[in-house]
Amino acid sequence: LSRCQRFDFRRLEASLIVGALSRVATAERVQAEEKALYAIARASDGSLRDAEVVLEQLASFVNGPITETDVTALLGAIEPEALWALTQAVLDRDAPQALAALLGQFEQGKEAPQLLAGFLRHLRNLLIVAATGQTPSRDTLLARLIDEPADHLKRLEDQARRSSEPELLMFLQIAS
Repeated sequence: LSRCQRFDFRRLEASLIVGALSRVATAERVQAEEKALYAIARASDGSLRDAEVVLEQLASFVNGPITETDVTALLGAIEPEALWALTQAVLDRDAPQALAALLGQFEQGKEAPQLLAGFLRHLRNLLIVAATGQTPSRDTLLARLIDEPADHLKRLEDQARRSSEPELLMFLQIAS
């Protein structure tokens, strides 16, 4: 052990990845929306190298500014608006609307595991927002725990108010 080096790797926070991607995009004269950079950071799961590869692919694939829609199209992920609509239908206990949202995603060729992963991530984020209520330094805590831009955090707060922590926990347990 005395002649060995030990490296403890950890997942990078989305905000760090977004900052690095923003600097790369500026240096390469690529325009990208903040929402798109957060979508890339989420998809890279803490790996800056993977995030840079996705940004490079998007830069060669997209004409004009890179949008969140471009990222979801490239990665085959669920569109954010569809995820919001699906979650709201579940929270409202509107089964026909929830099934219609799911069917729409399946008709677009989305895979069930990706839909479930996106839905679980969204429910997790809602639970974190609901549970942190009046916590001191809440904004810092949310920025570290939730890989979403500021405007998405506001929407999460609005959606979390329509439900309770026990209810969100129940939905998470059922879905997983």
